[in-house]
Amino acid sequence: MLAFFKGLGVGLLCLLLFVAGVIFNVEFLKNNSNELHFSTDLSVKMPIKADSFTASIEFYSNENLSKKLILTNEDKESIDSSFKSIFERVKNNGICVEKEYTLKPHFAQKDSFKLPMGQRLEASLDCEFKEMEIFDNLFKDILKEIEKSEFIAVSNPKIHPKISPLILEENEKILNKELISKAYSLESVYSIDLNKTCTLKSIRTNSMKDRKPIQNFNKEQEQVLNALIGFTCK
Repeated sequence: MLAFFKGLGVGLLCLLLFVAGVIFNVEFLKNNSNELHFSTDLSVKMPIKADSFTASIEFYSNENLSKKLILTNEDKESIDSSFKSIFERVKNNGICVEKEYTLKPHFAQKDSFKLPMGQRLEASLDCEFKEMEIFDNLFKDILKEIEKSEFIAVSNPKIHPKISPLILEENEKILNKELISKAYSLESVYSIDLNKTCTLKSIRTNSMKDRKPIQNFNKEQEQVLNALIGFTCK
């Protein structure tokens, strides 16, 4: 009889443990099924402002020089004097690097013969600067020298804005703050929409590790920071 009651007690204990285990598993699964995990894309952007500029200035033969068959020593000295004045002004300004001018006869090929047509002049300046006013003043002085010359012409400068890696890095710091603020603001939005308590769990951005200067961009170009943000809602 004692053995019977012992066996009955062990059986009841096993049954209770089984029922408790079932209830625990059901409640555990129920609680986990109420949790919602999801990710979404988020982006922020801002206009880019150039912090420097590059420019090139090309010098070439004007119509008079391009048709002049023979140059006298006086002509050559006049051209040389003009470039000395221009390059001296450029040197004092410090924003451009000059390439020595070349001056040589220009020929046309006809029936295996080279016929002299005039003179070909080439020279250029490569410039980099932060303030347009400095460059504008330099170019005005160059134009004054060109107006005095009988032989030299100059092209309109080709100016390109440039953005340094430092500017991109500073912009990214601003964008990071804006993105984080915007991500946290979505907690309340999703909580209302889903009728749950939603919490921001992760932010993964496409941070720019290898920044290079941006050149030849347009005035409306923007810097964009994208991120994948994760939420948990209960």
